[in-house]
Amino acid sequence: MQADYLKLIASLKAKKFAPLYFLHGEENFFIDDIAQYIEENALTEGEKGFNQQVLYGKDVDAATIRNAAMRYPLMSQYQVLIIKEAHLIKKWDELEAYFEKPVESTILVICHKFGKLDKRIKAYKALENGSGVLFESKKLDEKKVPEWIHQYLEVRNRQIKAQAADTLTEYLGNDLEKIANALDKIITTASADKPIDEKDIEQNVGISREYNVFELQKALISKDMPALSKIIHYMSTHTKENPFPMMIGYFYGFFSKVAAVQIKHCTAKDLGINDWFFKDYQKASAAFPGKAKYIMTMLQEYDLRFKGVNDTGTAEGDLMKELLYKIIYS
Repeated sequence: MQADYLKLIASLKAKKFAPLYFLHGEENFFIDDIAQYIEENALTEGEKGFNQQVLYGKDVDAATIRNAAMRYPLMSQYQVLIIKEAHLIKKWDELEAYFEKPVESTILVICHKFGKLDKRIKAYKALENGSGVLFESKKLDEKKVPEWIHQYLEVRNRQIKAQAADTLTEYLGNDLEKIANALDKIITTASADKPIDEKDIEQNVGISREYNVFELQKALISKDMPALSKIIHYMSTHTKENPFPMMIGYFYGFFSKVAAVQIKHCTAKDLGINDWFFKDYQKASAAFPGKAKYIMTMLQEYDLRFKGVNDTGTAEGDLMKELLYKIIYS
């Protein structure tokens, strides 16, 4: 998946454009990145006025796309037609013939995010056999995210320390869009003369030195009640900097790895993480013996409560306090 993405970006940078790009899958970042590159670089600024158009799935149907794609460019080698929110479009089979033989002077980019196109339909088979590019954007395995972070920064002539990349992955998981936004923010403020380190992440990604999920995790594992009380009070009264959904997501990922250690006896290599993080999972496994799956269920319950399911409107900070104390005494 990653190699295909890098190969595709390399061909775009070399100005080797295909007449059709059908971008579909679960990972929105790759779809957005490819479409944005084409939108910004396929045509000159002078050509874009007459030859570049962005349409949205909620406003068009298959016939509209086909008719727009059949037009010829004006004083340009190509016209660029980008279809966003394409997951809202129905009757893809009406484009079967076009997918088999797209117009060479059109660069048609279809952004089908939030899931794959149905492989059973005729249009999918036409995409497989046609002269366009069919690109499936898959979620990146979390163990591969640090490598992706290095690659993302490398093309921007920046470097990052290994532990800083791992920390960012621990904090944001495999949400590449959030990670890219965080890295872009860091690049604008951090010194270009040295690799990005954990201090840069702390200062730019909203991780307080004392009151963050990492310190909360340490206090939970050691069941340090004075530290826990201080961190919980701070985080529950500063929910803008520490949103409840982010905390839920972080700890669900953390305890899923703890469960893997407890139930499947996974090693650091199995989980694709470094030894210094694996030690925390081992400590948590000992601190909450046999409880990881139960805590994950609890996290799911509170996620639903935050969204209004089986809850009459408990404040975000109060939900956070309640959940964390339940975890402590589970």
